[in-house]
Amino acid sequence: MCEEVPPYHKHGQWVQCGIVGMSFPKEPMEFTFCGHTLYLLPGRPKGENDKFGDLYPVVAVEHSGMSFEDGQRLISTFINSVAWARKTGIRTAQFGGGSRIQGLGGHDAKALVDDHFELNYVPEPADEAARLALAFYREGLTLNSVAYQCLSFFKILNIALSNSNAQIEWIDANIAEAQKLDPHSTRDWEKKAGFDPNNQTAGNYLYVSNRCAVAHAFSDPLIDPDDPADLRRLANDLPMVKALAEHFIEQEFGVKSALTVWREHRYELAGFTELFGDELVARIKAGEEVPIGEFPGVQPLSVRLAFRDLFSSFEDMSVEVVDCADQKVNLALNSANGLASVMLVLDFGVERLDFDIFHHMATEDDGSAEGAKAELDKLRFIDSHLLNGKLEIWAGAQRLSRKDAFIPVNVDMGATHEIYEVMISTAEATLKQRNG
Repeated sequence: MCEEVPPYHKHGQWVQCGIVGMSFPKEPMEFTFCGHTLYLLPGRPKGENDKFGDLYPVVAVEHSGMSFEDGQRLISTFINSVAWARKTGIRTAQFGGGSRIQGLGGHDAKALVDDHFELNYVPEPADEAARLALAFYREGLTLNSVAYQCLSFFKILNIALSNSNAQIEWIDANIAEAQKLDPHSTRDWEKKAGFDPNNQTAGNYLYVSNRCAVAHAFSDPLIDPDDPADLRRLANDLPMVKALAEHFIEQEFGVKSALTVWREHRYELAGFTELFGDELVARIKAGEEVPIGEFPGVQPLSVRLAFRDLFSSFEDMSVEVVDCADQKVNLALNSANGLASVMLVLDFGVERLDFDIFHHMATEDDGSAEGAKAELDKLRFIDSHLLNGKLEIWAGAQRLSRKDAFIPVNVDMGATHEIYEVMISTAEATLKQRNG
C-alpha cells in the first residue's frame, strides 16, 4: 500500500517564498489564512558535501484560480500578520514558483528550526487599509535605516489621516496611551528629544522634526545621514514613533495586538463558544442556569500538554455537562475504563478555563495494569504541567482550548520535580510488575 503524497509534494501551480528572520517548525505545517491553505516548510541546512549553503524555509501556496502575483501578495500579507503578532522583522527574501515546490537558496538563507513552534495568533486584515498598515509595519521592522524606519511607521498614520494637522492632533491625543505600549524604551522620551512643550506639542515636534525632516531634503529641518546628532535624535524618537504606529493599527484599523489577545484570553473558551453556539453562551453569560438537557452533545475530548507526548489515559474521554450556574459550566471527563477523570470549569463570565492540576484531575488504581497506567499518566502529567506545561483541550483534530504556560508560585520546583521523579519511577515499576 502506497503512502499518500503530501499536498506540498504534488504537481500544481505553486508560489513559494524564502523567509528570513523567523524560525520554522521541524516538520511541514499547514495553516489556513484568508481562506487559503499555506504550507510552512522548514529549510535545509548545508550538508558536508554540499556546494551551496542553507536553503530558506519557505511559505508556499498552490495558486490555481489566482495569478502568481496574487499568490505572492497572499504570502506577503501572511508574513505581515506574523510580524505584527510577534513584533519582529521578518523578510520575504526570495520568491519562486513552478509546478513543484523546489528549494530556494541565497546568501542569507538560514534553516532555523523551533521545536516549540506556534502560530496561535495570526490576524487576517479586514480590509485593504488594514493590510497596507501591516505591510508598512513589517517594512519598518525590517529596514536597517533608522530614518526610513520612522518614515514607514509614519506612513501608517497617513493611510487614514491625509493631512498634517490631522496627524499632529491624533498624536497629541494618543501619545500617552501609545507610550504605555513600550514604557521602558519611551521613558523620558520628551526630555531626551529636547523640545520645549511650551513652544510646540509632541505631535508637532514629531511631524516636523521627524517625519518631514526624513521625507524632505529641500527645507529645514532635514535629516543628514552623515550627522551623528541627527541619527541619535532619530534613534531616540524611533520607539515612540513605533508605539504610535502600533496604537494606530489597533485603534483605527481594529487589528488586535498579541498583548490584547493575551489580556482577553478568549482563546481559552473560543472552541467551546463555537461548540455551544452564541445564543447559548449569551444565556450563560447572563447568569441563567441553563438546563443540562439544552446543551449540545460534546464529542470525546483529550486533555494534553503542548509539545509533550500524549497521555493515553486522558485521550478520547467521554464528556458530561454536570451543571451550569453563575456563568460557569462544569464538564466531567471520564476515560473509557473509568479509571481517569478530569473536571473542566468553563468560566464564561471572565472567559477563562479554570483548571487546578491537583483538584481537577484524578485516577483510580484498581490493582490492574490499566490502573497503574492511569496513575503513571497522572503523575507524568502533573510533573510536566508544573514545569511550565501548556494545557490544551482537543476534540479529534481540533484544538478547542489552550492555556498559557503554567507558572508555579512559591514552589521549590527543583525539589518538587525530584519528588515526582521518584513517584514516577515507582509507578513505572508497578506497571512493569503488573504487566508481568
